[in-house]
Amino acid sequence: MFSRGPHDNGTSYTIGLGRYPDGRLAEVFVDCHKLASSLTDDARDVGIALSIQLQHGVPLAALAGAVARRPDGAPCGLTGGLVEAIMKYEAAA
Repeated sequence: MFSRGPHDNGTSYTIGLGRYPDGRLAEVFVDCHKLASSLTDDARDVGIALSIQLQHGVPLAALAGAVARRPDGAPCGLTGGLVEAIMKYEAAA
């Protein structure tokens, strides 16, 4: 589990990762610690979507290349930001 933040909206996120027995990523859990908010729902749903994609063999690099980006190359949205954070975390591990 690790933290990413703050996002453009000022919210920090905690990211949990589940793995297959061989160490490959299998699940992503995302929490923004804002009870009963649409941000919490969005964070949870992004985690579910990323998990399903990983379980169907989509590599994080493919996801990172598919998200909208700003002129400086930074991801525009939550999904891209989380994918980048996970990739950096995995590279440092």
